[in-house]
Amino acid sequence: MTDVSSKIKPQPNFPPSQTLYLSNIDWAVKKPQLKRSLLSLFSRHGKVLDVICLRGNGSGGKCLRGQAWVIFDSQSAATQALTAERGFVFFGRPLMVNYSAETSDRIAKRNGTYGQKTKEKRAAKRKMEETEEGCAKKSARTAESNQGSDTPSPVLLAKELPDEVTSVMLEMLFRQYGGYKEVKMVDKGTATIEFGNETEATTALKGLNGFKLTTSATLDLTYYG
Repeated sequence: MTDVSSKIKPQPNFPPSQTLYLSNIDWAVKKPQLKRSLLSLFSRHGKVLDVICLRGNGSGGKCLRGQAWVIFDSQSAATQALTAERGFVFFGRPLMVNYSAETSDRIAKRNGTYGQKTKEKRAAKRKMEETEEGCAKKSARTAESNQGSDTPSPVLLAKELPDEVTSVMLEMLFRQYGGYKEVKMVDKGTATIEFGNETEATTALKGLNGFKLTTSATLDLTYYG
């Protein structure tokens, strides 16, 4: 009998929380069916407050399927669910289950940290906008480096990105990996993703290279340099 857990890629390690981040979900599963199925699966471990499926980029873009969040009433229930369901074959694919990198808005409102969380999000958005503007001005100077490299580097290069993929989408993908710093859109269809060191960048490259961004496009990653 095949050990499904042996097929699971190395997973990011975030502090325990009440919110679980799920990935590697079959794109063909429609949102209503996905929410019902996840609720049924995870409710076995405790009270589920909400199931969230990511829907587009916030500006009318295509759905970025294959991901979801499950918010539990208690951290202990979330931990039990993570241990039990990581690697569970869900619609034919092993389910990747991790603690979420961020506290959900619903939990933040309940524990009184929502106001500060909102301020931090706005500050991060402003920083991202400034970063993107600066990168646009530098695009001509960085064109020579946009072919990528096989030499390990703390910075990854994403090439041939479809128009509907934004820096926000890329950030949500890469922030699940330890050492993530920032995403920069350096040119149309091209972005760099910076990590703390080469090892952290390599882990993300191995985990996300080939990730299905849309029905016709996958993530093409190399080292930058």
